[in-house]
Amino acid sequence: KEIWELDQKSFIEDARNEGLAKGLAQGREEGREEGREEGLEEGLTKGETIGFNNALVSLVKNGTITLSAAAENAKMTEEEFRKLL
Repeated sequence: KEIWELDQKSFIEDARNEGLAKGLAQGREEGREEGREEGLEEGLTKGETIGFNNALVSLVKNGTITLSAAAENAKMTEEEFRKLL
């Protein structure tokens, strides 16, 4: 009977450890996927902002719009926008 009880405890412990390992692996993969999605969204947003600001800088440099108008479009102060020039 003692051997049977030890086998049961061992079986339960092995099953528990296997379940924990599977859960951990699944959680890591889900976390990676969420991280990739968030990173992609953040990268696209930053890229759009940089591209938009670069276009405004170009328009200011060629005299098409004023620094004030560019800063307003970029939702920045003139001082902040000047740093982009």
